Amino acid sequence: MHIYDALLWLYPTSFRNEYGTEMRAVFKQRRREAAGFLAIVALWASTLGEVLSNAAYYAMALGGGKGTTVRARLGRPVGPPDPNAPAIDKDLP
Repeated sequence: MHIYDALLWLYPTSFRNEYGTEMRAVFKQRRREAAGFLAIVALWASTLGEVLSNAAYYAMALGGGKGTTVRARLGRPVGPPDPNAPAIDKDLP
């Protein structure tokens, strides 16, 4: 897990703070389920590719992202809908 923890440092701080615990748990489970040397090598290869590509994406998308949540920085809803937001006409094609 020490190597995986080191890989997580490639993600922006806000991403690690929000998702790091869950990511560690998922990796730990996948590692337990990997049976045999080749399965472990395949797990690490896919993990390395995922971390490198995703960390680069989130670093660019968040621009460092200190002091706010990932969802807020990426513009995803983080709370209830705004009652003052304009209505969307559902009758349009």
